[in-house]
Amino acid sequence: MRSCPTAAFLPRAVADVLKGTLGVSANRMAKMLFNLTVEHNITNHLLAADVDMTREEYNKLRGGSVREVTSTRGTISLKDVIQEGYYD
Repeated sequence: MRSCPTAAFLPRAVADVLKGTLGVSANRMAKMLFNLTVEHNITNHLLAADVDMTREEYNKLRGGSVREVTSTRGTISLKDVIQEGYYD
């Protein structure tokens, strides 16, 4: 049996551990994102069933939302929107 020098073994072992850890984290994150997407889809259907909005109004709202999320890098909250008085 040939022994592997420590200098060659350690980087390989660390890389294998990191790959395993990152793989588990990626799978967990993918499952969480899937579950979140399902819940978001349910919320959208509930909201759509209750809101009377034209396609034009929706497109205007969506365009504003895209600009807002882009400018805030996704940090906008419901509280911020309410305080700004967008829906008075």
